[in-house]
Amino acid sequence: FMLAVHSRFRCVADARFAPPAWPAMPSAWRAAFALCLGASLPRAGRAHGRLTVPAPRMRELCQKASSSDRATYNSDYYCETYPLRGGGDSEEFVCRNAEPNPAVTPPRVQAGAKFGLTWDRESADHPGDCAVFISYDVGATRRDMKFVKLANFEDCQKDSKRTMSIDIPSGLPAGKAVLRWDWTALHLFPKIEFYAQCADIEVVSSSSLRPSDLNGFSIIAPPVYPLNGQDGVGFRSPYGGEYFVTGPACFDDSINACGLTAKGTRGYTGFGGAPSLEPAAPTSAPPSPSPATEGGAAYPPAPGSSSPAPQTAPSPAAAS
Repeated sequence: FMLAVHSRFRCVADARFAPPAWPAMPSAWRAAFALCLGASLPRAGRAHGRLTVPAPRMRELCQKASSSDRATYNSDYYCETYPLRGGGDSEEFVCRNAEPNPAVTPPRVQAGAKFGLTWDRESADHPGDCAVFISYDVGATRRDMKFVKLANFEDCQKDSKRTMSIDIPSGLPAGKAVLRWDWTALHLFPKIEFYAQCADIEVVSSSSLRPSDLNGFSIIAPPVYPLNGQDGVGFRSPYGGEYFVTGPACFDDSINACGLTAKGTRGYTGFGGAPSLEPAAPTSAPPSPSPATEGGAAYPPAPGSSSPAPQTAPSPAAAS
């Protein structure tokens, strides 16, 4: 039999034909066979995803690539969409690109307001979750950057190409910052595909907190996520079993679906949470005078007395 090309590039067995061996196969048959073979394989060139809004850091080659080149193996990590080659403990998982995008003016993000993000999973039907983080360590190496988490998005493939709003916590400090988006895809469980992108922003805020006050953590030193589905707290299997979301706790667990990874949840990885601020030292004040009681000054309780009630001294009239 042979493989015949039908509409929509579906390849079916047809017993009416018996093709010659490959070297002697007519060129038209070879082309049809190659087309069928290609159609039967995964569309690796476009089967991935990336952050698109706010504009992320990008390599120059990717910025200049044509739309057709962005789906090829030779266009710089499939133009930023390919899963990270180094995995979840590589510097690329902190930020795929280390340097700001010179073609982009960092957007201003208002603390206490909403902010929209968009990502594109292209043709990748990959179950898994996305998360959003922020760091003020704009001049640090990627390994040394400290982040706090802002949001969770369950099964984020369903939100591809949609504008998804998050609440920016009002307590975030003002200043230049790096917004980080990641996607942990579970379709190859227990292997995990890791995706990440960073975008430079500027936070506008009246908060009195400083970046050093935040309960920040490195993404990779140590890794903030398990490196596979069975490492540590692991990831859920998309093919059955207990449902949970894996990751660190957020700056504010009351917003942006952050309760899914709050401390004490099944997938909490032991990092993050609200700022851990030391309480202010009490100011010294003069001691308040002892309370006076009717009939005279108050004495302290007698030694061994079980009652803290003050005793009343006798009045001068009674003493005489």
